[in-house]
Amino acid sequence: MTALNNLTDLQLEILNHFWELGEATVNQLVGRLKEKHDFSRSTVATIVARLEKQGILDHQDGTAGFVYRPLVTRSEMRKSRVSQLLESLFGGKPSALVNHLIDSSADSDEIQEALKLIEEKEAGHDK
Repeated sequence: MTALNNLTDLQLEILNHFWELGEATVNQLVGRLKEKHDFSRSTVATIVARLEKQGILDHQDGTAGFVYRPLVTRSEMRKSRVSQLLESLFGGKPSALVNHLIDSSADSDEIQEALKLIEEKEAGHDK
């Protein structure tokens, strides 16, 4: 899904609110965003409308206006974005990405946690 890989940081932030809430009106989003951003209702409505046009959100009529809900799960978003990252920066090789993460940012505890996850995944495949 090309649309998923071309979202702005703000669009992703708004989508995260939808994943947390399940569904929301533009007014609800404005309320949640006001702590971090000073956006007008029309600005948020425009961003939501663009996400809907891209097939990422859908809406229903509600008593307080349109109620929007995500059509894409957080898992689908992660899969799409990581796949793009793998292809564009790591030649499609997950091991190259893992090596980069270990070399650049993982401390000993993170490495141990990753090894534990790999062992659990391997054990699950043997069943």
